[in-house]
Amino acid sequence: MFCSIIINRATNKAIDKPFTYILPEHLNALVGSRVMVPFGPLNKLTIGYLINIVSDEQITNIDFKIKTVIEVLDEEPILNQEQLEMVKFLVEYYGSSYAAAISTLLPPIDKHDIKTAVATTEFLYKAADDQAILQYLNKISHSKTFANQAKILNFLLQNDGQIVSELKNTLELNTNSSINSLLKLKLIKRVFWQVRVQHMPICYDKFLPLNSEQQQAYDQISSCSDHNTFLLEGVTGSGKTEVFLHLIRDAVERGESVIVLVPEIALTRQTVNRFTERFGSRVALTHSKLTPRKRREIYLQAKIQNVQIVIGPRSAVFMPLPRLSLIIIDEEHDGSYKSDMVPKFNAIEIAIERMKHHQGKLILASATPSLESYYQATLGIYEYLKLNQRAKNATMPTISIVDMREELAAGNTKILSRRLHNAIVDTVTQGKQVMILLNRRGHSTFISCRSCGYVAKCAYCDQPFTYHQKNKLLICHHCLNQIQVPTTCPECGSKYMQFFGNGTQKIEEYLMMHFSHYGIARMDLDTVSKKNELETLLQDFEKGATKLLVGTQMISKGHDFSNVTLVGIISADSLLYIPDFRAAEKTYQLITQTLGRSGRGADQGKVIIQTHSPQNDVLINIQNGSQPQFYKSELITRKIMGYPPYNHLFSVMISSEDEQSVIQNIKKLFAYYTHYNKKKLFRLLGPTAATMPKLANKFRWKIMIIGQPRDILLFYGRYCIDKFNEYEKPKKINIIWDIDPRNMI
Repeated sequence: MFCSIIINRATNKAIDKPFTYILPEHLNALVGSRVMVPFGPLNKLTIGYLINIVSDEQITNIDFKIKTVIEVLDEEPILNQEQLEMVKFLVEYYGSSYAAAISTLLPPIDKHDIKTAVATTEFLYKAADDQAILQYLNKISHSKTFANQAKILNFLLQNDGQIVSELKNTLELNTNSSINSLLKLKLIKRVFWQVRVQHMPICYDKFLPLNSEQQQAYDQISSCSDHNTFLLEGVTGSGKTEVFLHLIRDAVERGESVIVLVPEIALTRQTVNRFTERFGSRVALTHSKLTPRKRREIYLQAKIQNVQIVIGPRSAVFMPLPRLSLIIIDEEHDGSYKSDMVPKFNAIEIAIERMKHHQGKLILASATPSLESYYQATLGIYEYLKLNQRAKNATMPTISIVDMREELAAGNTKILSRRLHNAIVDTVTQGKQVMILLNRRGHSTFISCRSCGYVAKCAYCDQPFTYHQKNKLLICHHCLNQIQVPTTCPECGSKYMQFFGNGTQKIEEYLMMHFSHYGIARMDLDTVSKKNELETLLQDFEKGATKLLVGTQMISKGHDFSNVTLVGIISADSLLYIPDFRAAEKTYQLITQTLGRSGRGADQGKVIIQTHSPQNDVLINIQNGSQPQFYKSELITRKIMGYPPYNHLFSVMISSEDEQSVIQNIKKLFAYYTHYNKKKLFRLLGPTAATMPKLANKFRWKIMIIGQPRDILLFYGRYCIDKFNEYEKPKKINIIWDIDPRNMI
């Protein structure tokens, strides 16, 4: 027999492909297992993944010597058939390497770890060759040094198998050193036993009755017997999660599994609490901040369905749950579902593929769907469901817009308008809570000399430093470079250095001056980077220990605090003018999601939006609640410009510390794209400096390619890069590319 092997951790493109090996019959290898193979001119023993087995009749035109698989490392396959199909999808649809695709699917596994990834409880068994054990015991019988080894071997000869912890307790062993030594000598071996967890019954009295809109959405989804994708658009506070919980209950009762994706770890706390109070130990939370050991444990529990519900950010979409019948993607519009790391997958597209495989259902949920999902719904490709009313008889908040130009004309130079300040006073004196959004962390967004106009910029990114008052440092938010605040201007020597712009720290400073006795908290990357900081902050706000919460977009999504009756949005138009065709959409989504935090309880909420562009169509649509009009207008603009969802994008960026090298090579690469675009199938934009032309001391230029169909665009985009590398052999530059990018910077 012959087999196809993918070399583990292959980083070189030349070896990132299936290699043919002879598979001896006595190895009894299964597809999906890891094997040890000789590789390269020196035949170095290397771990590989067995992805296919074929007979000798299927091997033809082989004019080189085929090497032989040496050893099978897994007693059961580490990759199941669906996972192998996912590897193929990542390679073909996203242009991923095989090694990166496999690494994405598996939990963190040490390169020396050859244990199978299908079990949860480890046993030690005696080796198959009892004679070898007896010979070894005779050899060490007179040595006190090997007394523990002798105890272990004698015990295992009389006992079929023991869990490591029980073995150590029974024989009073303090360390694993003797066990590990015997494992290396192959006198004992590890095998695994799948322990089944006995779950507590579902807590049915925790489920809330559905209102008429929720019930209709639930009925439409649950009555669908075939694979389908649903777009559930519901206003903030409409009770989308309760619909999810009822659908998950049905799946769990049938013995099926569910994946729930959330865009940020910050959103998992309340989600997990609501799920565990109903489903108990059936629920598991996974994310990148867990230890590798914990992530591996959750992966193994999911694989044998000891947990039926897995909650997490985009990587959780790969969890190997058997009988997977439902995937829910909450806040589906969020750009974090598209990975910026290789392989650059989109969790929504992965979910669609998995539900096709399992003939299950996918629910995309948001108060502000992405234009792409909305467009699919209008075409009937997704089934479109809407929740127009808030749950529990709550009402939508009132929205008012403050023109900050008028505030300045009236002599108010403070960061908060008079209307917002007075509204905060009224709210906190009534015992209610306030949330304030400013999507910039730090204290001041730049520092400048009033004499000559000098602006302090990062030497590595050529971007203005942000002032952080706590440490009294200037910090680059792009490469994290830090410098001391200059006391005099480096250009002209003037002492008139002044801070400009506003960040969350400055808002916090203002609130501390006026409302400190009500309790104030700040939620941004600077305050929740350490373990448990986010949990503590949210618990204090939920309990009312803090009445005012200021933060970046982290506060905008998913949080459900019934006592919040006022939301303030500072610099609402800050996203509108970034060079990104999604700027209007992102602004609309951020503001709408944030204002949805207000008035989710019995009292109607209020939202005050501060802006210097009060007549902008995006803000007017938000104030008027005319979401359909916004989406219709935005789709017209996208169609005219040829942007998604009507076409696909392929982006290419070249970076280097040598700016001239970047410019020369990007022009050469653009010539290749022009040459191979003779039929004008694609629209080429560029080459041009990136939105952030210098980052971490590297200059960046980019090319954007727009067109259809996607598979040909992907092939064309990569083909030209390959030809460029083949003929030009560029040095000291880095080329990165992406298909359907979400980040345009």
